[in-house]
Amino acid sequence: MFISIIRDRSDSAAMWQGSPAFVGPNLHAYVEDDPINKTDPKGSYECSGSKDQCGAVSDAYKRASQALQKSDLTKSERTRLQSALKALGAPGTKNGVTVSFASPKEIAAKTGDGFAFTDKTKSGINVVLPKNFATAFNDWKDNPASPVASQGGRFSSGDARANALAHEGTHVKQFEAGMTREQYNRNPAPYEREAYSVGNSVNQAFGTISPFPEY
Repeated sequence: MFISIIRDRSDSAAMWQGSPAFVGPNLHAYVEDDPINKTDPKGSYECSGSKDQCGAVSDAYKRASQALQKSDLTKSERTRLQSALKALGAPGTKNGVTVSFASPKEIAAKTGDGFAFTDKTKSGINVVLPKNFATAFNDWKDNPASPVASQGGRFSSGDARANALAHEGTHVKQFEAGMTREQYNRNPAPYEREAYSVGNSVNQAFGTISPFPEY
């Protein structure tokens, strides 16, 4: 999946999410606990990773959705986060979004210094997450050497992954709204500011530290 994205770079637009370092209910019931080898007959976003990787995406989506219920978000912040999650698509929502995985090194090579990115190709919209997404940020908690150690406060790796997914969901929404590669390349700042703001609203909702600085 990642190779096909690289081959299609001439037709794609890439968003990236900078990072200082790399490091309940059964959400798979609709495919009988096998999201890799089985499909949702009603249609859903495709996930090309392992069961752990795709499960981590589902968990991050669920966590970001829980943020919508928190009173710490304004109506505007809640609306923007909800729009990003809707664009990304929960299981059972046919929307042409594909989630795939690449090594942090491959992603950094495509983005300069990024954690994840989203592309639009002729076949649809592709969200590319690091292969270690299921464990990303796990070693940051209570680690005096982590990039967020100096900030104080509470850090949650689960919230960090939900932040990253909401960020990329915002780029999906921007593509669906008609954003083109040319528009982004000409002036990426407003698109990135929105994505960072939406992602960080997850941490704001739960009172945890964001792993990503504001754009």
